[in-house]
Amino acid sequence: MISRLVALLALVALLLGGCAGQDQSGSSETQTSTWVHGTNFSDTLGGLRSDAHKAAAVFVPGVTPDQAHTICGVMLVDTERANSSLPTPDPTLTSLLSAGYEALAAAAHHCYRAVGDPVEERAFHRSRTQALALLSEAQLRAEAAIGQQIQTGPSRKPSS
Repeated sequence: MISRLVALLALVALLLGGCAGQDQSGSSETQTSTWVHGTNFSDTLGGLRSDAHKAAAVFVPGVTPDQAHTICGVMLVDTERANSSLPTPDPTLTSLLSAGYEALAAAAHHCYRAVGDPVEERAFHRSRTQALALLSEAQLRAEAAIGQQIQTGPSRKPSS
């Protein structure tokens, strides 16, 4: 099941990657900056981290299977949406994001099956941890490529 999802995500990335509508002329820094801003990368990254945080909370007592499935399903849909913005102009950034999105999709699938299953819950936490590490590394790569910090989450200031 996960291998089919990975294949589907790769196909979607190939099909939609060229459809991002971004200006791909200029220096690598300019191209990556255009991609970061054009895809709302900061919002995407913040949303995925929020999804991962919410998904980790489905294992507390009182969360129903339906609630857990909804939260895990949202994380998967958001991950697929983020994946559709690939490739980036920077091959290393693309590789990091692709691996991060793949790990987060795997976490979503484990999350969906994990209610009442400690083996799936452990697999969820492993995949989630791997995904968040890869996304953090990707953020650092993007920041280095564009020469500025990318703000995500609650500390992000609205753009004017």
